[in-house]
Amino acid sequence: RNACVALGNIGDRRAVPALADALRSDDAALVRSHAAWALGRVGGDAAESALKSALADEGDVEVRAEISAALGETAAKE
Repeated sequence: RNACVALGNIGDRRAVPALADALRSDDAALVRSHAAWALGRVGGDAAESALKSALADEGDVEVRAEISAALGETAAKE
């Protein structure tokens, strides 16, 4: 979780693959939620794609809400 927050605050798009992996595969909903937040902060096409892909498969309602919010943030940056 802390790593996701740090990467989101840094905003370096090189972090997108690691954040996308955490969003897809971490067992903890808290980590997936923070990964989604960070991807929204980082932005870009790859981050948006990862968020959209994860939204289709995510079962946790709170993580889904964070993914939706992050997608709104990436859209606002364009």
